[in-house]
Amino acid sequence: MTWSDAQSYCRERYTDLVTINSMEDMVRLRDQLGGKDDDQFWIGLYGDLDNWKWSLEKEGNEEGQAEYSVWYPGQPNMYTDVLKFSETKYIYVSTPMNWTNAQRYCRERYTDLASMRSESERNKMKTLVKTSAWIGLYRVAWKWSDGQIMDVTSFQKWSTGQPKKIKHYCVTTTHGGWNAQPCSDKYAFVCRGE
Repeated sequence: MTWSDAQSYCRERYTDLVTINSMEDMVRLRDQLGGKDDDQFWIGLYGDLDNWKWSLEKEGNEEGQAEYSVWYPGQPNMYTDVLKFSETKYIYVSTPMNWTNAQRYCRERYTDLASMRSESERNKMKTLVKTSAWIGLYRVAWKWSDGQIMDVTSFQKWSTGQPKKIKHYCVTTTHGGWNAQPCSDKYAFVCRGE
């Protein structure tokens, strides 16, 4: 499914696509996903040429802040797993959708695409996701689907050769790293639940 489909799916059923705030979040997510380590899935990161933003807004952060990023080397280029860490729940949706539909899906069913704003959240994601899946980070300027913009002081983990300098990219996560992909591509995705 596309990034938007994945976000919609997660928002409808859970909270949002996953947001990653730290390396710990990436490790936890990768670990949660068990044997799905080679596949890509959508996370809540998307963006344009200037900023990255999480699809799920975070209380206490100004709009435009995406303070954590873990890009996969070479980046920023219906089965469900649920993982709950304290108050945050991540829902892996294996149905491929484009980013917009993934976002819509997460928002309608949960909260939004998942965000990773810390190492702890990255570790959660690494636990959950073993394939490429959309998260809530996208690029309009690069920002998370929850509204936070990623700036130069934000945590970032771009893969080698990333981010690509092309408009309208959204982000998948694989092996705990981030990959910029055209938002129209279809991947599994991770929603964030309450």
